[in-house]
Amino acid sequence: GRGRGGGARLTRAWGGRGAARGGGRTRALGGPGREPPARFHERLGFVPAWRPGYLGPGADRHVYERALPLDGPQG
Repeated sequence: GRGRGGGARLTRAWGGRGAARGGGRTRALGGPGREPPARFHERLGFVPAWRPGYLGPGADRHVYERALPLDGPQG
């Protein structure tokens, strides 16, 4: 269920695998008006940017981005 840290553990593990394969940054997408996902990603150090038309006309998204690994320095 929500609030137990499972999502954060899975996201950090996924980020760790990306870093192990040489990845330096990761992104996540969020739809407009979706506050719980926004708070989740911001707690993990992701920085949001509003991108109108990111997925095409009328498909605006918040793009959350940060450095890997997720348990390392943010930026």
